[in-house]
Amino acid sequence: MSDTHIYSLVNMQKADERRKAIPKFRAQYGEENTVGLESLIHTDYQSSEHSDNGAVDEDEYKEHRRHQGAGDYGLERRREEWRSSLVSLASVTIEYCLITPIQLNRIYAILSRIAETEATAAATSDIGQSRSRAGRARYTRYHGLPANSNPRPPPARRTPFKSLVSQAWMYRSGTVSLPVFPDPPDYTILSIDIPDEDLTEADLVYYAEDEDDYNGDGEGSGDFVLVGGEASGSGSVDA
Repeated sequence: MSDTHIYSLVNMQKADERRKAIPKFRAQYGEENTVGLESLIHTDYQSSEHSDNGAVDEDEYKEHRRHQGAGDYGLERRREEWRSSLVSLASVTIEYCLITPIQLNRIYAILSRIAETEATAAATSDIGQSRSRAGRARYTRYHGLPANSNPRPPPARRTPFKSLVSQAWMYRSGTVSLPVFPDPPDYTILSIDIPDEDLTEADLVYYAEDEDDYNGDGEGSGDFVLVGGEASGSGSVDA
């Protein structure tokens, strides 16, 4: 079985688990604040998972895995750098950003935590039953090293909404232009506020790295090209 096929199967499973977590996510944040959530969960948007050391030294990789509390068969989640973490400054003014935080990675983090909690509860409830899931091997997923993150662009076959794309990634990668869909005005999920206290410390550190290299002044950043619309450079509002 090819690595690409394995990657696709893992991402299909991950996306499915996050979709199943949507009802509890909505119960936590409110129906009115989560309109459009389903549209953000695509198989192609999921981070990859690996058991090899990637671009780092094997000793460094194993030490990081141990520090993350994962066993020998733990899987390193390698984040997609193009996904927005805190706020995406490319297509909106600073004032707009203050009231519209775009937090795709935070949304994914909460959905994953719900899914993992449900999986643990299901395994525990099966103890003592025939063909119990409790006895099956479970792989610990853990946050990957920055050097192993994925710098690739969003999938060409799944054009994202413009608020889902990290301006920090565009700046670091030297992306000149990127086709995106305008943000649907009725998608309240795109302006949901997920506070720091709702995430683990590991999540906060992991995703903050995506924004650290961009200071928001627009220098060196590219343009969003709206599908069916005009280009949207830094500091402009056109959707």
